Amino acid sequence: MKNLKRVLSLGLASVMLLGMMVMGASAATFSDAADIKNDVAVNMMASLNVINGKDDGSFDPNGTVTRGEMAKMITMIMFGGEEAVLTTSGTPRFTDVTNHWARKYIEYCAGKGIIAGMGDNTFAPDAKVTGTAAAKMALVALGYDAKVYKFEGDRDWEININNVANSKGVTLYKGLKALDPSQPITRDQAAQILYNALQAYVVEPTYTVTSNGIETEYNPGTDTLLVAKFDITPEEGKMTGVSYDKEKAIFTYTISGVTGNTDFAEDVTDLFGQEVKIIRTNDTDKKVLGIYASGDETVVTSTVGKVKDADGAKINVDGTKYEIAETVTLYKNADSAQKSESKGSTAVTTALKGAGASYDTLKLILNADGKVDTVTVINQVASKVTNKTASKITIQGLGTLELDEHDIESDLAKGDVVVYTLTVDNKADLPKARATVKAVDSIEGKVTGYNATKKTVTIDGTKYDVEGTPNLTENAITALKDIIGDEVTAYLVSGVVVALDKSTTTADTSYAMVTATNGNATSSSSLTTGRVRLLLSDGSSEEYNVYKEGLQADSGFVSGDLVKFSVRSDGTVKIVSKVADSADVAKDSTIWDDSTKKIANVGVAATGAVIYVNVSDDAKNPEWKVYNVRDLRTFKALDVKNDQNQSVATKVFHVTDDSGKVTVAAVDYKAAVYGTTADTLWGMVLSYDGKVGIGDTEYFQYTVWTNAGEVTVNLETQDTSKVDAGKLVQFDEASDKIYAANDFKAITGSSTVVAVNEYSESDRVLSYFTALEVSDGTYSGKGTPTTVAVSKDLEVLYVNVKDKKAGEDIGINEFNSENGFANAMIYVVDGIVEKVIIETSDKCSVDGNTTEGTIGGTAATEKVCEHKLTSNNDAKAATCGAAGTKETWTCSECSKTFIDNKGTTEATAENKVIPATGSHTYDDDSDMTCNVCGHDRTNG
Repeated sequence: MKNLKRVLSLGLASVMLLGMMVMGASAATFSDAADIKNDVAVNMMASLNVINGKDDGSFDPNGTVTRGEMAKMITMIMFGGEEAVLTTSGTPRFTDVTNHWARKYIEYCAGKGIIAGMGDNTFAPDAKVTGTAAAKMALVALGYDAKVYKFEGDRDWEININNVANSKGVTLYKGLKALDPSQPITRDQAAQILYNALQAYVVEPTYTVTSNGIETEYNPGTDTLLVAKFDITPEEGKMTGVSYDKEKAIFTYTISGVTGNTDFAEDVTDLFGQEVKIIRTNDTDKKVLGIYASGDETVVTSTVGKVKDADGAKINVDGTKYEIAETVTLYKNADSAQKSESKGSTAVTTALKGAGASYDTLKLILNADGKVDTVTVINQVASKVTNKTASKITIQGLGTLELDEHDIESDLAKGDVVVYTLTVDNKADLPKARATVKAVDSIEGKVTGYNATKKTVTIDGTKYDVEGTPNLTENAITALKDIIGDEVTAYLVSGVVVALDKSTTTADTSYAMVTATNGNATSSSSLTTGRVRLLLSDGSSEEYNVYKEGLQADSGFVSGDLVKFSVRSDGTVKIVSKVADSADVAKDSTIWDDSTKKIANVGVAATGAVIYVNVSDDAKNPEWKVYNVRDLRTFKALDVKNDQNQSVATKVFHVTDDSGKVTVAAVDYKAAVYGTTADTLWGMVLSYDGKVGIGDTEYFQYTVWTNAGEVTVNLETQDTSKVDAGKLVQFDEASDKIYAANDFKAITGSSTVVAVNEYSESDRVLSYFTALEVSDGTYSGKGTPTTVAVSKDLEVLYVNVKDKKAGEDIGINEFNSENGFANAMIYVVDGIVEKVIIETSDKCSVDGNTTEGTIGGTAATEKVCEHKLTSNNDAKAATCGAAGTKETWTCSECSKTFIDNKGTTEATAENKVIPATGSHTYDDDSDMTCNVCGHDRTNG
């Protein structure tokens, strides 16, 4: 969850002119989409085959562009995205491009005057290209003559280029406010410059004969560079409908005046209701390459809560008054079925105010006359994540979604507060809807004021409107009262508080457990008169003199009482009161439920709530311990007997806060309780060691290798389904080493057997493969490795799985490519790797599989080499008496040699031989001896 840890400035967006193409979420097809700033331009350049991604699936937006690369980009534009057949001159135009991969593009552009060299017969193809140099290439591609406009050679050539690049109708630097054209540009910036160039009009020269000769004037023509080079003419219309095919992951957009195919994989529903341009190929398929705002309208974004009462004939949104068209159309959630029309400012205002919650997104679309004629609203619902797996996510009030079928923020985890929207058709039928789910912003601070009537809260001096759903958080503040001075976390959607949470709800430290008093039968004789020993909520034990005005020992409190206390300035303690309220819990009924987080079914435990537990069954020597109750496993009441040997209920004492959450509890349990987190051991059962006698009882003994070292386990009854050699278990260590089978359970988290690719302890990331491929006996990862975050408290266990014994600390290393064993098992909790088991014998996989190259039952596939062939130049023609040799090619990847340049037939000693022709040559008919090999033809 994004926590800004400061007061957010959430003022609404001002008027925005939207003139850039929108192609979905940050060039989503690239693996580094989040790093792309000019995603509009990148998508279009990729669609037109002008700039392609890297071999690894990334775009590398921050990588710099070389002069050679820029030459290729310009060439691709000049030939409409096609890889043209280009020739090169016998003598290179530049001395440093002879063997360069970009030579043909450089020579083509140089021949067209698009580029020039460095002035010394070199081009420097690998030097970084500056913004000015890139702009010059684009301008010449647009038809500007470099000599006429003095783009080269002149002292002010850079100034001349930038003057034209910034001129009206050209604007090559549009969208690049931070660009310094004298510095090298990135691939991201290059895409934006070329995108702008495609929108500019190609200039055409006009020649006029004057007394001074022929004068040339360049004026914009009728076609943009996009039309001229790609033969693509944008079509225009208003987007009034969207549908979505989930199986094909394709949107179909309804655009007025546009017929034929409008299927597009990118989500541009945020343009709904606007005038847009659509770019399609000019073939019969009419494939959509992009959809973007036409730029003829003004778009104002706001929220429903900012709509004020009408002001005469105008509507008022956030203090700005807008004229309206005769009829205003309102759409909700990009759904043409949710359409309404209103006339007059009062009716329009009423419609807008009733369109949704105060934080719902509102978009006013002003036509060319500056009047609002269309309004769109996206309803947002604040909710929380209740479950998350590798493929699905469950949202409270919405249901379970497939991650790959919706637009869902990638790093969400269980418990996160989120906001979701249902667009396209807004149906409750999720298979037909398109959901967007993202984390909300949050702030932390102290409440300095609130207004329960107006529903506002002031945090660190900043006032926020509240339109909340209290049950979104565990420690929700359910009412705006008595919260001044509280440290809170506020969750906001469009600046409105949707959930308010006490930031640190902890145990009430004014309560403690009395463990000894003077005069009490079970007290320590070492205590003097008027003394008390208290077990505090932080686990420490303190002794105090008792203040006489409070409850007194032997009359008001005794050892085993949960009391409220205060420490006075003179160091004495005042026992204010004893907790008398209690819940009676019958045998086998739950005292603490880890799943519902309830104590004795009387209330949910606050985060940080503590419970005091007597873990000793010796009535004369109680042993009180204090736990954070949320760290404990579920435990139930035992069979407690009174003096008459009758079963009686177990009493649970508790204290609740104003919201009804339990902050402190106590129970005289007379048995140990077990934790679920820090105190829990986990590891592999190494061996069954046979039966042992402890006292008069026989136990089944096992040795377990854990994160705390070797542990001996004695089971009352043998249950090999839970505890057996090779089993992975977690349990809470008992001081007497005696356990029931139910004390053991599976390790927390979802487990995955993997072959480690790379681990960075400093960056806390781990990458791995879940499938392998093999070539010539060497194993390698199949596909792109998965990268996951690693907990800062990562626990690593080294186990020799083959021999079922403890392993050596060998670090988290890359898997062995010689045998391909999956060397690690990772445990992921809420998307973070919390535990790793490393197999150290290198004789089997971590799950015990001894088949090389197998992960999770899937064997490695044969790797197909993508050959990179180089000719050996070893061709030798056959003669009449001597065999020849075919030309062979060798692959630099696999080192194999082939007799064809496609890498289909591997060369052998036999198939690369060209037999001797046997056709001898003689000077004349009377000559008996071959003048090549000396064969005597009298012998045949």
